[in-house]
Amino acid sequence: MAGLVLLAVVAASALFAPWLSPDDPIRVSTERSLKPPSAPTWFGADDLGRDVFSRVLFGARLSIGYGLLATLLSAAGGVILGLLAGYGGGWIDGAIMRVADLLLALPRILLALAVVSVIGTGLMNVSLAVAISGIPSFVRIVRASVLQVRALAFVEAARSLGASDARLVRRHILPNVVAPILVMTTLGLGASIFSLSSLGFLGLGAQPPSPEWGAMVSRGRDNLRLAWWLSTFPGLAIAVTILAVNLVGDGLRDLMDPRLRKAGA
Repeated sequence: MAGLVLLAVVAASALFAPWLSPDDPIRVSTERSLKPPSAPTWFGADDLGRDVFSRVLFGARLSIGYGLLATLLSAAGGVILGLLAGYGGGWIDGAIMRVADLLLALPRILLALAVVSVIGTGLMNVSLAVAISGIPSFVRIVRASVLQVRALAFVEAARSLGASDARLVRRHILPNVVAPILVMTTLGLGASIFSLSSLGFLGLGAQPPSPEWGAMVSRGRDNLRLAWWLSTFPGLAIAVTILAVNLVGDGLRDLMDPRLRKAGA
C-alpha cells in the first residue's frame, strides 16, 4: 500500500505537470541563476535560471513514460520468445535460451550501451536499447512458467480432445502464466527507469533542454558544491519512483504466490 501511494503521487505529478508546474521548465532567467530553494522556486533554479521543481515534474513524464514503453516492449518480446522456448522445446528452446544466457551474462546497462552504440543516441533509441536489454529476464521467467503449466493435466486433456497448439497456448497456457509476467513487468519498470536515467546521465538519452531526470543529475554535478539542489531533487525523484515501483512489485509477488501467502498466514 505504501508503494501504491508513492506511485500514485508520482504518476499524478507526471500527468498533471502542466497544472502543477509554477513555470515553464525550459524558460531561461539569468536573474535567478543558481537561486537556492525558496518561494516560488521550491526546488531552486539551475545555472540558466530554470525552475528545478518544474523540470522535475515534467521530467517524470519522460522518465516514467519512456521507462514504461521500454518495459512493455521487453515484456512483449520476452513473452513471445518465452512461449516459443517453453512450448516448442527442442532446438528452438536451446537456441533461444543460449542467446538469453549470453545476454544475461552481461550487466544490463552495458548491454544497453552496446545497443545504443549501434542504433544511435536519443530518448527513443535509448528506450529501445533498454527494452532489448530487459528481454532475456522475461524469457527465463515465461519459459519456466510455461514448462510448469504445460505438464499439468488440463493441458493434456485439452490436447487429447484435439486442441491445436495455437489454441493450447492462447486459451490454456498464456492465461496461467499472466501472474509472473505481471510481477516481472512491475519490477522491470523500476529497472528500466534506472537504466534510462543512467544513460541520460551519460548524455545518451534526452538532449538539452529536455528535462529528463538522469540528464538533470548529470548537469547538476558541475555545480554540486555551490548548488546541491540541482542534482539532489531529480536524484530523489529517481529513488522514490524506483522504490515505489519495487514495493508494488514485491506486494504483487506476495499476493500472487500462494506459497508466500501461506507462509505469511
